[in-house]
Amino acid sequence: MKQQLEIEFKTLVDKEQFDRIAHLYRPLLFLKQHNYYYNSPFSDYSFRVRVKEEQKIFTLKQRLDDRILEHEKAFTGHFYEDAEIRNVLNSLNIFPPFSLEGELITYRATVENNLAELCLDINCYNSLIDYEIEYEMKKDHDGLKAFEEILSAVGIRYEPSYASKYYRCISTKE
Repeated sequence: MKQQLEIEFKTLVDKEQFDRIAHLYRPLLFLKQHNYYYNSPFSDYSFRVRVKEEQKIFTLKQRLDDRILEHEKAFTGHFYEDAEIRNVLNSLNIFPPFSLEGELITYRATVENNLAELCLDINCYNSLIDYEIEYEMKKDHDGLKAFEEILSAVGIRYEPSYASKYYRCISTKE
């Protein structure tokens, strides 16, 4: 099971702003990711199963004070059949039954360098579409400044997006 501290900056933008930033990095390849969000009646935690390019990836984000520890593992079959995933869930008192809380499809293009990944996301959920730019740090540096410089190159002011994809998805269910 891969574990890492998640350090990212993200902002929601409108379609015109999204197109301006995407234009800087052409050509882009957008890959489809299907996200399934689950929870359990026994826990406040939720987790995700992402399906992309025929691969299934389990992700659980655990809040540690002001940081987020991300648990991630590719798997086959059903996620709860995987011993490592089951151990992480059980250690956090997350037990079956699990309920599917929402589904969200992301079309993601990624631009990478040795410090970070810039992700351009088109998110589709509950008959809605939104556009999000994420800057996911891989190495220690002033990521906020780097992200603000990328955005300002096309006239976008950084405004933190505090609502996660999960929250946006489940809060807009009919």
